[in-house]
Amino acid sequence: MALLLPLSGELQSFGEAIFRGAAIGAEKCRRESGRHLRLIPYDTKGNAIDAARLARELVHTGTDAVIGPLTSDETAVTAAALGCDFLPLIVPAATQAGLTLLSESAFQLSPNIELQGIRAAEYAVLTRGADTAAIVTPTTADQVRMAEAFEDRFRALGGAVVATEYYRPRDRD
Repeated sequence: MALLLPLSGELQSFGEAIFRGAAIGAEKCRRESGRHLRLIPYDTKGNAIDAARLARELVHTGTDAVIGPLTSDETAVTAAALGCDFLPLIVPAATQAGLTLLSESAFQLSPNIELQGIRAAEYAVLTRGADTAAIVTPTTADQVRMAEAFEDRFRALGGAVVATEYYRPRDRD
């Protein structure tokens, strides 16, 4: 099993955490079933082109499946590069909607950003009984998309959004 993860660069700690989780899972599989999963890490450096290039190389090596890449950008390029090949791509962390449409063999484990906003709205209305909401969100693209999905679903469930406030992630007050 190949792992395409950023094992160097600014996202290294996230890649290492996923690798450690995969190693724990492989050990659990070995103990419970007697099957040995060989994990082979590949460093994408957080670079989408490197991730796609590595995935294309793995198609012809007999690799059973790929875990990774980490980010939505890396995953989009990698899934598109694998679009015509059937190498299972297990995407552990990328949350952008539509990634699985780029390759029939891509499986996204994290819910996409829009779905998170929808589920948060449903929780607010259906579980907590909220009928009004104020949205405070950073201006990053993913967070804005999540806030918009929340607002749309909250209104569809009969709620009223009284205000939406945006802030830049680097703001401190």
